Amino acid sequence: MIWSVIWFELLGVATVGDIVTTRVDLMHGYKEMNPLYASFPNQMIVLKFLFLFGMIGLVYLIERKSDGNGWIPVSYATCGTVVAVINNILQNF
Repeated sequence: MIWSVIWFELLGVATVGDIVTTRVDLMHGYKEMNPLYASFPNQMIVLKFLFLFGMIGLVYLIERKSDGNGWIPVSYATCGTVVAVINNILQNF
């Protein structure tokens, strides 16, 4: 369970980084690549937090059914979010 908490905290930090870098990119005229967020640009923060709450539910369900494997989906989501942040940063160079 501790690994799930650690990965979830990293996901929270990466999500905040993604929100900030996406907002900066949008202010510079870039377009959102994710079709879900592109459809609702003003609700991006709400959608990101819904994603985080959904991840909490997923980790809870996996932890109840397995022996400490709830960190696996969170780690994948964290890595994907970090890649998105790096992509957002590199767009400005």
